[in-house]
Amino acid sequence: KTGKLLEFSLVAPAIISKKNSETRETLKEIGYHIGMAFQIKDDLLDVVGDKDIMGKATKRDEKNNKITYICLLGIEKANEELNKHYHKALSLLRKLDVESNLIEELFALIINRNK
Repeated sequence: KTGKLLEFSLVAPAIISKKNSETRETLKEIGYHIGMAFQIKDDLLDVVGDKDIMGKATKRDEKNNKITYICLLGIEKANEELNKHYHKALSLLRKLDVESNLIEELFALIINRNK
């Protein structure tokens, strides 16, 4: 769900400003990758996060038998996937002819968050 919201927040302005379909597709792909990074980070925080910082219980996914990137890949590989998706999103963003500093800061907040 969050990934689709991130994707929408990138694509909607391109639609409104009548950007070409190639730009819209690139933004959609960026949204996909940053959404994946967000989800993987969320899965990681559920396992290694500090419940006092997060303000909620951790290890809920495991207790609920939820299939996550951590149970599929392990912590190390999940971190690698997180970084792969983050860097792919940045790479695609930097190919567009847009001012991207604020978006890049937002992406960094997503992958560096601790709650």
